[in-house]
Amino acid sequence: MRAFDVMSTDLPTRCPACKEPLEGTRAQACPACGASVAASEAPLLGGRYRLLEKLAEGGMGTVYRAEQVHMGKVCALKLLSHDAAVDSVTRRRFLQEARVVSGLHSPHTVQVFDCGETPDGGFYLAMEYLEGQDLYQVLQAQGPLSEAQVVAVGIQVLRSLEEAHARGIIHRDIKPANVMWVTRPEAPPSAKVLDFGIAKLAESESRKRLTAVSEFVGTPTYMAPEQARGETLDARTDLYSLGASLFELVTGVPPFDAPTAVGVLTKHLNEPPPPFEKVAPGRALSRSLEAVLHRALAKSPADRFPSAAGMREALASVVPAGADRPTPAPSASLPAAAPRRPSTAQGDLAGLDAASREDFDAFERSLQRRRWVAPLVLLGSLGLVGVGVAALARHSGGGAEEAVPAVAPGLDLTEVEPNDTPDKATRLAPGGTARGAMGPARSKDAPDVDLYRLEGDGGAVTVELTGVPDLNLVLDVSLPGEEGVARRLVMLDDAPAGAGERVEGLVLPPGTAFLRVQERAWHGEPARPAREQSRTPYTLTVRPVEETAFAREVEPNDEPGAATALDASRPTEGVTGPFIPADLQGPDTRFSTVDVFSLPLDRPRALLVVPPAQGALLAVDLSDPDVLQQRPGRLPPGQLLEQRPARLRPPAGKARFLVRLQPAHARTPAGARYRLVPVTPEPEGAGPAHAVAEALVKEGRAQEASELLLLAAQAFRQAPWHKATVQAAQKVVAATRR
Repeated sequence: MRAFDVMSTDLPTRCPACKEPLEGTRAQACPACGASVAASEAPLLGGRYRLLEKLAEGGMGTVYRAEQVHMGKVCALKLLSHDAAVDSVTRRRFLQEARVVSGLHSPHTVQVFDCGETPDGGFYLAMEYLEGQDLYQVLQAQGPLSEAQVVAVGIQVLRSLEEAHARGIIHRDIKPANVMWVTRPEAPPSAKVLDFGIAKLAESESRKRLTAVSEFVGTPTYMAPEQARGETLDARTDLYSLGASLFELVTGVPPFDAPTAVGVLTKHLNEPPPPFEKVAPGRALSRSLEAVLHRALAKSPADRFPSAAGMREALASVVPAGADRPTPAPSASLPAAAPRRPSTAQGDLAGLDAASREDFDAFERSLQRRRWVAPLVLLGSLGLVGVGVAALARHSGGGAEEAVPAVAPGLDLTEVEPNDTPDKATRLAPGGTARGAMGPARSKDAPDVDLYRLEGDGGAVTVELTGVPDLNLVLDVSLPGEEGVARRLVMLDDAPAGAGERVEGLVLPPGTAFLRVQERAWHGEPARPAREQSRTPYTLTVRPVEETAFAREVEPNDEPGAATALDASRPTEGVTGPFIPADLQGPDTRFSTVDVFSLPLDRPRALLVVPPAQGALLAVDLSDPDVLQQRPGRLPPGQLLEQRPARLRPPAGKARFLVRLQPAHARTPAGARYRLVPVTPEPEGAGPAHAVAEALVKEGRAQEASELLLLAAQAFRQAPWHKATVQAAQKVVAATRR
């Protein structure tokens, strides 16, 4: 038995009186003879959808504007064509769309609410109905978009792709025509990604593919090279297609064009994307946006952004031509799209609202309630409801009292309470680990304090404090001062509640140091009473920093006055801390995760940086105090350093180069290592670059080693070591090919 009874899946195409074509008309009467077209003749699908008007038709099927009759809401209904439904591969793909897309909840993804089967073996999807135009229509009507508009679109599409990719879904046909620019009176315009109907679940090579390699899915104008070759696809394929789409939106022309589809694909496979000035010579477009799109259009997936989030963050840092700061992309607006007029072909429905996921969820819940409320009423009449609900709560883990962690206060703890004053501090041996727990607050505004006393010979150490769920633990490292007043060395409060704190390279003098752990509101969090979590322990570890062949950053170095001085004759290794949200960043905000370095400019120098193997860094030039004064409370624009070595250019006319480095996003792990490589034109000036390149090769990062050497050679082409450095880079590349 079918789950849905369907009257018809096709709209009437001819007038019942004169037989003239009616397709496309919105009148309640036939335009040829005036005969009435009764609303009752409108087809009803699945007993709940009345088809109103055809919106679009493609290879996969037809999309209609429809009414959900039980709720009086308008939605879009997508029907798989009969011919396509006969094909088992296409049927599986359509069912796959229903399964995976219905789980996507991003506000920038079209919402799918319902699906069903038609009597002839086809299928339908019920989706939200969108007012607006797709971006291809906007481009044709308005011409190229501004950089701010393109960045806004890109960021919103990438937010949709982030969720899809996290679920293993690849769109495979990102293009302007598949991105709707939605306009609603009650909300700002936004981009919505359409048609995940040819999405493909990411599969391992060992699993059978859903489609054959020879099956051609996608649009040649925006197709990634690996897609054109029929190779296995991943999330970076969508980033290539989005790069091609944004390129066309901002320049007015696609990155690759030819008279035939084969010619377009040939260019995708073999030619680099053209510069903006070549395809749009009359437009003032920024190099930063061009760099982002060219990276997205890299031939090899390995050379593109590693993820949608990485590309989104790069777009967010784009500085438009003529601007002095990154584009406020998410709020940029496009020209208002021409809204669709309500259809009257099947009655006056102008008062109907568009359906939302919440509407459908509430409707389904109401149906479910009807199924179980009646039995409960019967149980209640027999006096059994209370007994049944209580038994259900016991078996499902419900009840007022929640399960508690296994560790109880005082069990397996190093600290001995009270330990909130120096004379009662718990002793912590160098290289050891202490185990403590936050106890009851001393008062409403005074949390429990755990104080540890460390005696040692001094030197660089790593201090690490694990997190406690729902608590924001703060670690303060201080030294005894005159007249009993402690001198703070560093305060660690970089990570939010539940996360740990970490600092590496903290230099302690010989003798005594105090480590103070307490709970408090995090940066930007409203003032609140002190909290406790006495049943859950934390660990506090202090261990010496391992020796390396490179110089090490010296903590604390979170402000210009405490910058780590770079040695021009050797590389310096830095270590990342937790990521800082953008709304908390500023030149005067103190976070230990910020690292500031100083390079003297008494002679020609270049500064190269090798980012961590995972994540990315943000580099901000702090050399000019006038810039900071002109931007109170805000940082100057930064340079994103992701995966590849990069060159930071020292400012002209300054005595020293002050650069601030910090994690660029939350995917940069705390404790990741990066290298700063000074280079000079002197005879031994490339020594630091060669030393780091050798280390990178040993770490399996030969490509980065070669790029680092080439960057050094490009910095000083007349240096005596230039030729030897280029040859060294070539040898690294040759060795990796063997």
